[in-house]
This record gives sequence, C-alpha cells and structure tokens, in this order.
Amino acid sequence: MKLKTTLAFLFLFIVGIAHSNAQNLNTNPYWNGEIHLADGTTKTGTVMVPNSSQENYIAFRPSEKGKKETVRRKEIKSIKVTSPNGTDYFYEQVPVVIAFNGKTSYGTSLLLVYKRNNFATFFIQSGVYKVDPKTQEMYLLYRYARGMDIPTVQYYIHKRGEENTFILCMTASNMGLLNSKLRKSASRHLTEDPVLLKQIMDGDLGHKDIELIIDTFLESTKAL
Repeated sequence: MKLKTTLAFLFLFIVGIAHSNAQNLNTNPYWNGEIHLADGTTKTGTVMVPNSSQENYIAFRPSEKGKKETVRRKEIKSIKVTSPNGTDYFYEQVPVVIAFNGKTSYGTSLLLVYKRNNFATFFIQSGVYKVDPKTQEMYLLYRYARGMDIPTVQYYIHKRGEENTFILCMTASNMGLLNSKLRKSASRHLTEDPVLLKQIMDGDLGHKDIELIIDTFLESTKAL
C-alpha cells in the first residue's frame, strides 16, 4: 500500500471542542468497498472512506446512488475500500494498548493497515485519514493548535495469536524521548528478530527509521 504522510501545520485559533470537531469532520468520498461485521455478515457497496480511528458511525450505500446507511463502528470487524486507481486500503477494529509498557487495552480503534505478513500486522495512525482529490489516494493529516499540540504519527503492531494491538513507535519533529519509548516497546514486541532488536537497543536505529524497522521485521518473520 502506498501511503504518503503529510503533517499540515495549520495555526488554529479556536481550540477545545472546535479543534476536535475540525479534526474529525469526515469529508472523504465514497469508494467501492466492503464492511465486515462482527456477527459474520458483510455489507458490499460504496463506503465513505473512514477518516478517524474513533469515528462512531461509518456511512455506507448498497449502490452508488443507493440510500445512505450508517453502521456503528463498534459493530465492525474490518473494512476494505478501493480507490478509483485500484489501490486497496484495509481497516481493522482492534483493541489497542496505547502505553509503551502497557498490557491492557481500554478500548478499540479502527486502524488503517500499513503493512503485514502472515505473522504480524502493522497499523498507522495520525490525526485523520484523508483522500487527496487530485491523486485519489489516501494520506495522513494532522491539524493542531500551535503551542498546545504536536503533530505525531503512531505505528501499532499486532501479532498472530495475540488479543491486543500494541503501540510500537511514535514519530514527531522536535519531540524528545521517542527513541527510548521505541526501545521499550521493541524489547517486548520485536524479539523474533534479535539482530534488528539489537540495532534498536544499541541506538543504531531509531523512531525516524520506523519504516525500515517494519520492513526488516516483516522480511525476517515472513516464514513464521
């Protein structure tokens, strides 16, 4: 999946509720797709491309000009949408652990799949998932209030057989301690690749190398 990351530095003067609403307003188009529900049924038609991991309702039409329906996010297992260019994007509703040394999930999120193999799935999250009207592909957008917020991108990992999905890495500009958080998480979740893990623990690879870290881990575990 090709996914470009754009951190949009917008100076917002209205904060609080207005900031939250602006972040979560979904203006994405409808794409051909499927919604797989937790009860085992599937809705096929056109899906309004989800823009937030915490979006409460997902809009759906059984056909391009069909009547709009909504599906509760918490009733969804996964979503597949296909761009007009033929690129498939996958979302999964997963219980997430947001603390780098945490073990307990306190809720679920509808996360966008970044890359995967048969053993591990990596997810990516930022402010919102947006569709570029020119390229008709997805990118990440983070609106933030200057002086009150920092644009970040989070990467999560889920391994086969595990119940929860764990935060692995956070990337941001001018934000300290991110490498130490990565080391803490990697020591728990990337043990299947001791060579890669040593590079992280020794400081040879850090949060800015997360895409290389993910690619390396998926290559080393592809036979598991």
